[in-house]
Amino acid sequence: MMIQAFGDDHVLWATDSIWWGSPQWQIEALRRLEMPPVPMERFGYAPLTSQVKAKIFGRNAARLYGIDPQARRNPVPADYVDRLRKQYKEAGNPTPSNTQYGWVRA
Repeated sequence: MMIQAFGDDHVLWATDSIWWGSPQWQIEALRRLEMPPVPMERFGYAPLTSQVKAKIFGRNAARLYGIDPQARRNPVPADYVDRLRKQYKEAGNPTPSNTQYGWVRA
């Protein structure tokens, strides 16, 4: 309804996740959502294309804040974790241990 009223260039993604935790499930749900044919025919809703969803999830906000999404960013310099990850991969991808250490009630 907001896209129909204001156009897809004027809708931004927002959540109340500060109160309810990670909004990842909402993001995944909207990414998979396709507008059913009945509301499109009955109410004149436009299809939710991947381009429209990209605008809602960030391209519209980038435009408002003057950010070029295609601009190259300076990479974050490698840190200790990156060096450990590299050593781990060079070791031939050993099987990770999923052992949990500590006290566990039996």
